[in-house]
Amino acid sequence: MNDDALVTPGWFDGLYAALSSSSRAGLVGPVSNDTGDVATVAASYDSLAGLLDHARGCRGAPEVVSKLSLFCAMLRREAFDAAGGLDEGYGSGMFEDDDLCMALRARGLDVVLVPSVFVHHASGATLRRLDPFEYHALFEVNRARFERRWRAQTSSR
Repeated sequence: MNDDALVTPGWFDGLYAALSSSSRAGLVGPVSNDTGDVATVAASYDSLAGLLDHARGCRGAPEVVSKLSLFCAMLRREAFDAAGGLDEGYGSGMFEDDDLCMALRARGLDVVLVPSVFVHHASGATLRRLDPFEYHALFEVNRARFERRWRAQTSSR
Protein backbone atom coordinates (compact mmCIF):
# COMPACT_ATOMS: atom_id res chain seq x y z
CA MET A 1 0.00 0.00 0.00
CA ASN A 2 1.43 3.33 -1.05
CA ASP A 3 1.22 6.24 1.33
CA ASP A 4 -0.73 8.19 -1.30
CA ALA A 5 -3.68 5.76 -1.30
CA LEU A 6 -6.98 6.30 0.50
CA VAL A 7 -8.90 3.08 1.11
CA THR A 8 -12.67 2.80 1.20
CA PRO A 9 -14.91 0.53 3.32
CA GLY A 10 -14.65 -3.13 2.38
CA TRP A 11 -11.39 -2.79 0.43
CA PHE A 12 -9.50 -5.44 2.40
CA ASP A 13 -12.31 -8.00 2.44
CA GLY A 14 -12.97 -7.47 -1.28
CA LEU A 15 -9.34 -8.01 -2.27
CA TYR A 16 -8.96 -10.94 0.12
CA ALA A 17 -12.08 -12.64 -1.26
CA ALA A 18 -10.73 -12.35 -4.81
CA LEU A 19 -7.31 -13.65 -3.79
CA SER A 20 -8.85 -16.55 -1.85
CA SER A 21 -11.29 -17.53 -4.60
CA SER A 22 -8.64 -19.10 -6.84
CA SER A 23 -5.32 -20.82 -6.28
CA ARG A 24 -4.21 -19.27 -9.59
CA ALA A 25 -4.68 -15.72 -8.28
CA GLY A 26 -1.15 -14.47 -7.68
CA LEU A 27 -1.87 -10.78 -7.16
CA VAL A 28 -5.10 -8.81 -6.86
CA GLY A 29 -5.73 -5.09 -6.93
CA PRO A 30 -8.57 -2.54 -6.91
CA VAL A 31 -9.80 -0.07 -9.46
CA SER A 32 -8.86 3.55 -8.86
CA ASN A 33 -9.04 7.07 -10.18
CA ASP A 34 -5.41 7.09 -11.39
CA THR A 35 -3.11 4.10 -11.77
CA GLY A 36 -1.70 4.44 -15.26
CA ASP A 37 -3.07 1.06 -16.31
CA VAL A 38 -6.30 -0.89 -16.84
CA ALA A 39 -7.34 -0.32 -13.23
CA THR A 40 -8.07 3.36 -13.89
CA VAL A 41 -11.80 4.08 -14.02
CA ALA A 42 -13.68 7.32 -14.56
CA ALA A 43 -14.19 8.96 -11.19
CA SER A 44 -15.29 12.44 -10.26
CA TYR A 45 -15.70 13.49 -6.67
CA ASP A 46 -14.49 16.46 -4.71
CA SER A 47 -15.13 15.38 -1.15
CA LEU A 48 -14.80 12.37 1.10
CA ALA A 49 -18.57 11.84 0.90
CA GLY A 50 -18.32 11.86 -2.90
CA LEU A 51 -15.45 9.37 -2.82
CA LEU A 52 -17.42 7.03 -0.57
CA ASP A 53 -20.51 7.30 -2.79
CA HIS A 54 -18.39 6.50 -5.82
CA ALA A 55 -16.81 3.48 -4.12
CA ARG A 56 -20.21 2.10 -3.08
CA GLY A 57 -21.27 2.13 -6.74
CA CYS A 58 -18.34 0.07 -8.01
CA ARG A 59 -19.38 -3.32 -9.34
CA GLY A 60 -18.00 -6.14 -11.42
CA ALA A 61 -16.52 -9.59 -11.20
CA PRO A 62 -12.77 -10.05 -10.81
CA GLU A 63 -10.96 -10.22 -14.15
CA VAL A 64 -7.53 -11.42 -15.19
CA VAL A 65 -5.31 -8.63 -16.57
CA SER A 66 -1.67 -8.51 -17.61
CA LYS A 67 -0.44 -5.91 -15.11
CA LEU A 68 -1.51 -3.88 -12.10
CA SER A 69 0.13 -1.03 -10.27
CA LEU A 70 1.37 -1.84 -6.79
CA PHE A 71 -0.07 1.33 -5.24
CA CYS A 72 -2.50 -1.07 -3.51
CA ALA A 73 -2.21 -4.79 -4.07
CA MET A 74 -2.55 -8.06 -2.22
CA LEU A 75 -0.71 -11.31 -2.87
CA ARG A 76 0.20 -14.49 -1.09
CA ARG A 77 3.62 -14.56 0.55
CA GLU A 78 4.53 -17.79 -1.24
CA ALA A 79 3.69 -16.21 -4.61
CA PHE A 80 5.80 -13.15 -3.76
CA ASP A 81 8.73 -15.35 -2.73
CA ALA A 82 8.39 -17.63 -5.77
CA ALA A 83 8.49 -14.57 -8.04
CA GLY A 84 11.67 -13.40 -6.35
CA GLY A 85 10.04 -10.47 -4.55
CA LEU A 86 10.50 -6.92 -5.75
CA ASP A 87 13.64 -6.22 -7.73
CA GLU A 88 15.30 -3.42 -5.76
CA GLY A 89 17.32 -2.53 -8.84
CA TYR A 90 14.37 -0.41 -9.97
CA GLY A 91 15.19 2.08 -7.22
CA SER A 92 12.52 4.64 -6.35
CA GLY A 93 9.92 3.11 -8.61
CA MET A 94 8.60 2.66 -12.14
CA PHE A 95 8.52 -0.78 -13.72
CA GLU A 96 8.93 -2.72 -10.45
CA ASP A 97 5.20 -3.46 -10.59
CA ASP A 98 5.38 -4.51 -14.26
CA ASP A 99 8.33 -6.75 -13.35
CA LEU A 100 6.55 -8.47 -10.45
CA CYS A 101 3.44 -9.07 -12.56
CA MET A 102 5.54 -10.61 -15.34
CA ALA A 103 7.33 -12.86 -12.82
CA LEU A 104 4.02 -14.03 -11.35
CA ARG A 105 2.53 -14.70 -14.78
CA ALA A 106 5.69 -16.59 -15.81
CA ARG A 107 4.95 -18.93 -12.90
CA GLY A 108 1.38 -19.58 -14.09
CA LEU A 109 -0.28 -17.18 -11.65
CA ASP A 110 -2.94 -14.65 -12.56
CA VAL A 111 -2.94 -10.91 -11.99
CA VAL A 112 -6.52 -10.03 -11.07
CA LEU A 113 -8.35 -6.71 -11.15
CA VAL A 114 -11.23 -6.41 -8.65
CA PRO A 115 -13.70 -3.84 -10.12
CA SER A 116 -15.94 -3.92 -7.02
CA VAL A 117 -13.13 -2.46 -4.86
CA PHE A 118 -12.23 1.22 -5.30
CA VAL A 119 -9.21 2.85 -3.68
CA HIS A 120 -8.35 6.50 -4.29
CA HIS A 121 -4.80 7.11 -5.51
CA ALA A 122 -3.05 10.49 -5.39
CA SER A 123 -0.85 9.15 -8.16
CA GLY A 124 2.81 10.01 -8.28
CA ALA A 125 3.04 11.71 -4.88
CA THR A 126 6.47 10.16 -4.33
CA LEU A 127 7.80 10.56 -7.85
CA ARG A 128 6.59 14.18 -8.14
CA ARG A 129 9.30 15.07 -5.63
CA LEU A 130 11.90 14.28 -8.29
CA ASP A 131 13.24 16.95 -10.60
CA PRO A 132 11.77 16.35 -14.11
CA PHE A 133 15.21 15.42 -15.46
CA GLU A 134 15.76 12.92 -12.61
CA TYR A 135 12.29 11.47 -13.26
CA HIS A 136 12.98 11.01 -16.98
CA ALA A 137 16.41 9.47 -16.31
CA LEU A 138 14.95 7.02 -13.76
CA PHE A 139 12.16 6.11 -16.18
CA GLU A 140 14.60 5.37 -18.99
CA VAL A 141 17.00 3.36 -16.80
CA ASN A 142 14.14 1.31 -15.36
CA ARG A 143 12.50 0.80 -18.74
CA ALA A 144 15.79 -0.51 -20.17
CA ARG A 145 16.18 -2.84 -17.17
CA PHE A 146 12.65 -4.21 -17.66
CA GLU A 147 13.06 -4.64 -21.43
CA ARG A 148 16.37 -6.50 -21.01
CA ARG A 149 14.99 -8.82 -18.34
CA TRP A 150 11.77 -9.67 -20.15
CA ARG A 151 12.96 -9.18 -23.74
CA ALA A 152 9.96 -6.93 -24.16
CA GLN A 153 9.41 -3.64 -25.89
CA THR A 154 7.49 -1.10 -23.83
CA SER A 155 5.72 2.06 -24.81
CA SER A 156 6.42 5.32 -23.03
CA ARG A 157 4.09 6.15 -20.16
